[in-house]
Order: sequence, then structure tokens, then C-alpha cells
Amino acid sequence: MASGFKYINIRAWEQYLESATHLTPEERKDIERKIDGYQREVEAHERALVTVEIFHHTTPATNQCYCNTTPTAPKEPKEPVGFLDLPGELRNTIYRHALLRPEPIDGIDDYIPEIGLLGTCKIIHDEAGSIFYGENNFTFGLSIDWTGYAEIQLCGFPRNLAVWPARTYHPYLKRLHIKFKFESGAPNDLEGPEVMCTQIRAMRKAYDSIWDELDIALDFVHSDFSKLTFTMAWLKFRFFEAIAHPYCDIWVNDKTPRLVVWCLENALRGIDVSDHRLQLEPEQQVALNDATEIAQDSHSQHGGIFFPSSCSPVAQRLVWGAPFEILPPPPPVVQLPPAVPGVLLPHIAHIVPAGHVNVNPAPGIFPGLPPPVAVPILAPQMPRRRIYNRWDMFEALQNRPDSELKDILMKDNELRVFAALDMPEESKDLIIKDSIELRVYFALQEGAAKIIALTRSMVETAQKEEGNQLGVNVYKKGNGWGDLMLCCRSTRVS
Repeated sequence: MASGFKYINIRAWEQYLESATHLTPEERKDIERKIDGYQREVEAHERALVTVEIFHHTTPATNQCYCNTTPTAPKEPKEPVGFLDLPGELRNTIYRHALLRPEPIDGIDDYIPEIGLLGTCKIIHDEAGSIFYGENNFTFGLSIDWTGYAEIQLCGFPRNLAVWPARTYHPYLKRLHIKFKFESGAPNDLEGPEVMCTQIRAMRKAYDSIWDELDIALDFVHSDFSKLTFTMAWLKFRFFEAIAHPYCDIWVNDKTPRLVVWCLENALRGIDVSDHRLQLEPEQQVALNDATEIAQDSHSQHGGIFFPSSCSPVAQRLVWGAPFEILPPPPPVVQLPPAVPGVLLPHIAHIVPAGHVNVNPAPGIFPGLPPPVAVPILAPQMPRRRIYNRWDMFEALQNRPDSELKDILMKDNELRVFAALDMPEESKDLIIKDSIELRVYFALQEGAAKIIALTRSMVETAQKEEGNQLGVNVYKKGNGWGDLMLCCRSTRVS
């Protein structure tokens, strides 16, 4: 349109200049400058169609040439603007206002009518689905009871879906909130039912493609861990190793024992015993290996130095640290005051018939007699006892192979050492007074800690003294450290 307009103006300009022979050179240049200005204006508005009317007007005073412009561009009809014609940022804002929720969403209790947006068309389905499933927090519940039910009870799953959210939207999913109701059961329930183990692995497999990238929160609501001992905790929490996530958030009750939380974190974050070993100093690793060899020899098939069998130590550890219970005392015995001869007690005076002669001649004996006072005699407080009995556990474990119980003891020893190193303030709770085996473990670790501290102090002293390389050479060669470690061990164990 702009090129055609230029041609029309050029033709009008040529015709005018050919017919107007009376114009002076200055007037011709003036008209040329005006036509050039109109052409630049048209180029700036390419879609505007302007008709230039050029006419010559002569006044009595001077001859002047005027150029008049009249816009005559036709208006193009506007197409109707739809939702998809809006900018992408505006559409995303609308999706977020309609689909985002501040609380986690489950598949049954939450009703979101705006979810119908995903069924409008494919473009809106992809755009809205990426925001709904990618920016919301989805939740479901698992009820795990080791004694009451053989299967895991699912909560928050739509009945027509095998997994929530559906696998179609897993590429968008970023956050998952799993609630657990955990019933620990008895101490001798060392392994969960196979059905439950299969279900927990199937749930993990459903999210296999995105599990490592998910932001996962594991919330143990309505879960009572107060009855768990240290050994019971790590044995039962092995059940969760299938859904371990290295960066998951774990939420438990504030009253949960710190040692139980430590076991739960190790299981749910996939921390293995070998990972703890890598964090030990070389001296600590040597001490741990020595203690393990001593413990393995003590649980040999021919009878050991300390324990002839592994069944009794496992039973002891399963119940050690469990909370106590106090037997309810018998009801208090009410003792009445001794009766006064010839005096009717107030609590039977109402049965004396009217006009009856008082057997006690003392006047005013009834009004002045104080009411009997019941003197309760409280029964002595019953002794406390643990809620689990070691001998009951011993009978329950007798049918298990000794090799299995030995493996439990070996791992329990190492885990107690690692927990004590991570939590020095709780280390005393890990020591069983009647277990010589655990005392050997801790004695060797204390000896290794002294060796490490002594080595570091000698190295620091040698570095401070210029030219004195004695401490550095001793540290590098390791002369005499084996004798020193043996000395420390024999001193602590004895």
C-alpha cells in the first residue's frame, strides 16, 4: 500500500509541475520539499492510506501552493480475542489463581471443580496440568499395623487409580507428602508380613521414574514410637528401606526418643552401616574391627567367651530401654474410729426409735459427738516393671536360627557405636550394664579417641617448633602406636 501511494503522489507531482509553467524555481523547490515530507510520513505509517490533494490557490497578494491531506484508510474488521490469544504469562496467572491450593491435595477428600479446565483442549490441558501437578503438594496416607492387619491400608487414593497422582502426570510432579500411621507391634515382630513388604515396594516402583527428583515429606501422624527400644527401632524401620530418599523431610512427634529418630532417619534416607564406617578415623575403624572380632568369637557355634548363645542377648536388647509401667495399687482400706461404750454413733443414730432411752446418761452426748473420720490406709506403691518381659522374648526367639540372631547382634553393636558418636549426650543410654560385649565396644572406641587426640596434639606441637621433626616422623611412621593402642584397650577392658 505504501509503494502504490508513492506512485500516486509522484504522478500528481509530475502533472502539476508540467501544467504550472508559471512557477518560479523557488516555488518548485518548496513544493518538492513538501511532497518529500508527505512521503516520509506515509512510510512511517505503512498501513495508512492517505490521499494527497494538491491544489494551487492564488491570492491577490501572492501566488502560493497548498497541499491538503485527508486520511481515508479503511478500518480492518477486528477478529474476536479468545483465551488462547492472551499472553502466556497472563494465562499462567489465571491457572495459578484457579488451581493452586495452600494445603496438600489428596484424591478423595478434596473437591476441585476448576480441574475441569484440563478437559477443555489439549493446549490448556498441557499448560494447566503442568501448573496443577507441578506446583501443588499431593498427599496420601499409609496405615501400617504390624499386628492388626496383614495389608497396608491406603488413605487418600482415588478408587479408580492404582497410584496417586496418575502416572500420566508424573513428569510434572515435584512434591509428595506421605502420611504414616505406624503401629510397632510386639518386640518379637522382627519382620513385617510379606504382603506389606510387597505393597511398599510396589508403591515405590510406581514413582520410580521421578522418585529421586521429588521433594518428599514423610509425616508420621498418629504414630506412637515411645514403646520402641533402640534395637526394636532399627529392626522394624528396615521395612522403610524400599522407599528411602536421601533428602526427604521426616516429621515425628516431639515426644519421640532421639535414638528412635536416629534409627528412622537412617532407614528413610538410605544410610548404610558402610556409610558410617567411612566417617570414622583410621584408629576408630581399627577399634571397631577388633571389637567385632571379639564379639563374633563370643557367639561362635562351640560356645563363646561371654555368651553361649545369641538368643538371650537379643532378647535383652529388644526390651532394654522400653518404658516402665506401674501396677495399679489396691483400693484404700477405710478404718473407722473405735466405738465408745454406751454411745450410739451418728451414722446409726437415725435408726433409734423415738422415745428410746439413751443408754449413755451423759447429757448432750449426741449433739457434741464429732462425726467419725475415715482414716484411709494407702497400700504400698508397687514396683515398676518394663512393659516387655525379657523371658517372654527369649521364648519367642528360641525358634529362630542362631545365625540370624548373631547377625542382628553384630549390626546392633555397630549401630550403637555410630549413634553414640553422633549423639554423645545419649551415649550412656546405649550402654547395657549387663553386657560385657558392648562395654568392650565402647572401651575400644574410647581408647581410639585418646590415641587420636594424643596424635593430633603431638603433630601440632611439632609444627609449632621450627626444625623439630620428631613428632611428624613418629606420626608418619606410626612407631609404637600399636603397643599404645593395646595398652589403652587392656586398661579400659580390665
